[in-house]
Amino acid sequence: MAPGHRHKGVCRAGLLAVPGKFVKDNKNHQSVTMSGWNHPDMSRKEKRLKGSEALRISNSINHCSAFEFSGVQESLENQDFSYDIDFLSQFIEKERDHYSSLWSPTNSIGQREAREWLRRLWVLKPDLRELIWKGACLAINVDKWYSCLEEICACHSLPPPTEDEKLPVGTGSNPVFIVSGNVIKIYAEGGLVYSVHGLGTELEFYDLLQKSGSPLINHIPEIIASGFLEYKDDIYSTVPWNGKGIPEILVKYYSLEVSCANSCFPLGLWSKQRFGMCSSADVSDRPIWPYMVTRKCKGDIFARIRDMLSKTDILHLASSLGVQMRNIHLLPLPPVEHVPESGNNDVKEVVGTCDDTTVLPEWQQLVSTLNRRKQNVKKHLANWGDSVPQVLVEKAEEYLPPNMGFLIKFVKH
Repeated sequence: MAPGHRHKGVCRAGLLAVPGKFVKDNKNHQSVTMSGWNHPDMSRKEKRLKGSEALRISNSINHCSAFEFSGVQESLENQDFSYDIDFLSQFIEKERDHYSSLWSPTNSIGQREAREWLRRLWVLKPDLRELIWKGACLAINVDKWYSCLEEICACHSLPPPTEDEKLPVGTGSNPVFIVSGNVIKIYAEGGLVYSVHGLGTELEFYDLLQKSGSPLINHIPEIIASGFLEYKDDIYSTVPWNGKGIPEILVKYYSLEVSCANSCFPLGLWSKQRFGMCSSADVSDRPIWPYMVTRKCKGDIFARIRDMLSKTDILHLASSLGVQMRNIHLLPLPPVEHVPESGNNDVKEVVGTCDDTTVLPEWQQLVSTLNRRKQNVKKHLANWGDSVPQVLVEKAEEYLPPNMGFLIKFVKH
């Protein structure tokens, strides 16, 4: 389940997928001896050996097997193969990360389902935890995230995680742990700048709820702590941050060009929108990660209890959600810095649109972002996999106007 394809090829094709030189080098590999290739608990070994024997007999009859003429035949014909985790770990692509790399479409389960599966194994199979932990380290780098978790707990005087709390939970896109009623989220998705703006906007939103006196604050988790994790000299350390100002640790690793530097939350909503307009790629391997600690809310996921609820209960739930949605729409926007004026104080002309189409200053960021995303629409749809037919992907640009501002009707006041 780890990102990458090399170890998957070995799983499916056995030693046939291993280059000859690599196999010969592995004969003297200290961490994986020849005897270690035959794990006693691997039930599929006998089936693979029988299949290999049948193939060998067939090859001797036909004398025309591609394997027989392979340059690696001599190094493989007398070797057994099994799904030993130590052997397969040699083919893991270390540069790929579970939370930031694309998930292989050939996997039998999804990325989030894989984490849930590991979590269930951890709880239901305590006698296999040593093997499960080793697999989780290879697949989702759980050892790294657990070290981060321990540092966060120590920094904020939280109880240390128990044995049952060592694996991440939930189906989100970031590592999330539950420790003694506290939810600890480590922002890893999308690279440093993307994750920093994720934390910054959440902190700004919570501050906005407090200042506005919105009843919505009674229905969201309470923020206990937030900040950054830094990995330096093989040691994890924390730097608290409440969203206000730009911390020095962030400037050290990433030269942020923040136009809202004088605002209370310089990495909040408006900064995030400007970052969305930037076409430069972010680097995801910086040794720093934002984090947030909140109180765990009581309740359960709707999907788990849907079948147990009556129609009346579901209607009451929908009504309650409608009230909270109204509370969200009643919230004021965060203060925005003055938008630079153009020649016209009311509107700005959009190049490439109809003559009567104009964009108000407060809509310029949205239209610019849509235009940028339109340029990558084919690549974006292709990353979805087979859910969108290729013939539609090729015609996607034909469905969009030359400039996305054409889709929005602006009225002069």
